[in-house]
Amino acid sequence: MQKRYPLVSIYDAHSDKDIFGNPEVVSRAHALAHALAKSKLSAVGRVGSPVVTTVLTTLGENGIHVVGLSPASTHIEHEKAYRLPHVSFPLVFTGRGALGADLTALSSSHGIVIAGSDAESLSSLLGYVGDRGIPIGIFTEENPNEVRSRVNNKYPNLMIHIIVSKDENKLVQEIMSEMRRHHLSGK
Repeated sequence: MQKRYPLVSIYDAHSDKDIFGNPEVVSRAHALAHALAKSKLSAVGRVGSPVVTTVLTTLGENGIHVVGLSPASTHIEHEKAYRLPHVSFPLVFTGRGALGADLTALSSSHGIVIAGSDAESLSSLLGYVGDRGIPIGIFTEENPNEVRSRVNNKYPNLMIHIIVSKDENKLVQEIMSEMRRHHLSGK
């Protein structure tokens, strides 16, 4: 019997300026991936973002189960129409576009980890999370209290499920604890 690991959806809430103007973003993604790997958290996410691809690749290299979701319906469409890279981990072609791939990841997971806290990106991600009641971790470089306040102003009903941290190890441990609590309570 194969051991099962809890599954988290990985999302990127960095602005384009953060990703293309700050090389630290990818190194922070590696740190987050190593924290997830230590906790044996499997992950699913839409490929295309350097952050999500880095996390999924690093987890896969560490023997953790990962699945990448492509918005395309075929390998050719993945490379030609969406201009997405070939990846070294299993890839599922959803044929549902970017939003559809993100929603597939969301509906498959026991928790969410969002790397970055760009206000616009974070707002759109949390908008379709809705009230699923699963733990949401936000890995940020900003002051966690400021991020929490911004989220609380727009989505007060999510605040009981949100963990915000600059420390990837603390974030992952808190997500694991919340996922365990949700599992035991039957949510």
